[in-house]
Amino acid sequence: MRICQQLPASGRRPFEGKLQDFVNGTYGSRPFAYEIGIATHLMQKGWDVEFSDLCGAAQFDFLARADGHEIEVECKTSSGDTGRKIHRQEDNRLADMLIPVTERLADVAGCHLLRITVPGRLGKSPKELSKLVELVRLGIDKGEQIHESGAVNLLERDGDGMA
Repeated sequence: MRICQQLPASGRRPFEGKLQDFVNGTYGSRPFAYEIGIATHLMQKGWDVEFSDLCGAAQFDFLARADGHEIEVECKTSSGDTGRKIHRQEDNRLADMLIPVTERLADVAGCHLLRITVPGRLGKSPKELSKLVELVRLGIDKGEQIHESGAVNLLERDGDGMA
């Protein structure tokens, strides 16, 4: 609150937007919280911090000044998905979309194995995810392997049921 109050009017709206990203943004609070944490640490050590990026004055996060020294600070964090071909958010979206399709298996006796192989990145668009869900539904309905354009959905039969 103290930082927001110290910002000029031009910096308050971007500051509020970053706070809203805590809830709605892809990365949640981590990037902005890290930036504020670094700025707060420098302030506690006696540095004067100017939030240049929020005010549209520069292409770095903030300018810190103390004892005649001036440094430009750009804060970066790595995502928990760094290096992952399938980001957790898309994985969770697909899992949510698959619930109605896979719930039908609960009424079928036996053991079920559903394997979805995505040879690359999982698409972000609802259309791509819906197509994958439809392939899974088709595989469940037929009780057999379905291969299509690189994505493989497997349902394998095991004697008295599906495995």
